[in-house]
Amino acid sequence: MAGLTESEESVMTMGLAVRHALRGYMDFGGRATRAEFWWWALTWVLVFIGANMLSSLIERFSVSWGFLLWVRAALEWLLLAFLVATLIPSLAVTVRSLHDTGRSGWWLAVWLTAFPASWIPFGFAFIPALGSSLAFGDANWTPVIAMALLGGG
Repeated sequence: MAGLTESEESVMTMGLAVRHALRGYMDFGGRATRAEFWWWALTWVLVFIGANMLSSLIERFSVSWGFLLWVRAALEWLLLAFLVATLIPSLAVTVRSLHDTGRSGWWLAVWLTAFPASWIPFGFAFIPALGSSLAFGDANWTPVIAMALLGGG
C-alpha cells in the first residue's frame, strides 16, 4: 500500500485516518503517523462509547416500550460486528505506528501477552483458600477482606 502524500501527512483528519486504516486492512508493513494512529483510536473509542450510551438510553426507555429491547439487541450485535471488523485494521495501524517510532511490530505482542497476564495475581484474590494450614500460614480470610475494603495493608 502506498504511503501518505506530503499534504495528507501535514493535514491528517479523522476521515483520512479512517480511510487510510481501512485501505491498509492487512498492511502490517510501512508506517503510520502519530496523527493517523490517534485519529483511528479516537474514532474507534467514539463509536464504542456512542453505541454504549445509545444502548443504555434504549435500556432506560425499554421499560415502558418493550419493542426497544429488539432495537438494543440489534445495536449490540452491530457493535460486536464493528469490533470484529476493526480488529485487524487496529492491529495493523498499531504495528505501522510502532514502525514509525523505529520499533518492531512485535512490541504489540508484548502488550497483548503482558497486559492480560498482569491481571492473574488479581484473580488469585478471588480463589478460596486450599486448606486451614498452608505453607504461608493459616488461611484466615476475614482480616484480608477487611484490610482490602478499608484500604489497610
